[in-house]
Amino acid sequence: MSLARIVRVGASSLPVMLGTPAVALAGVYLLGRLLGVRGDTQTLVDVGTGMGGASAIAAAGAVLEPKDTHVAYAIGRSSRSTASPSSRSL
Repeated sequence: MSLARIVRVGASSLPVMLGTPAVALAGVYLLGRLLGVRGDTQTLVDVGTGMGGASAIAAAGAVLEPKDTHVAYAIGRSSRSTASPSSRSL
């Protein structure tokens, strides 16, 4: 595979790679507002759902310095939304 082809494929996939997290973050943010979730909890759930689960929540938590209960809630929500169907029945 040539470098030119790698650049061409990378350039054509860039809108998808940037657009998908942007749409996910915006959607979760709007849904949080609609459901009345505000502040650090909304941000943590947004980042966890839209970006990368518990690791993203932990990283955002280090910056935001929220209450431990907000972090725990966001991780719980994130793990429920990303769990496989078989693990949900346990």
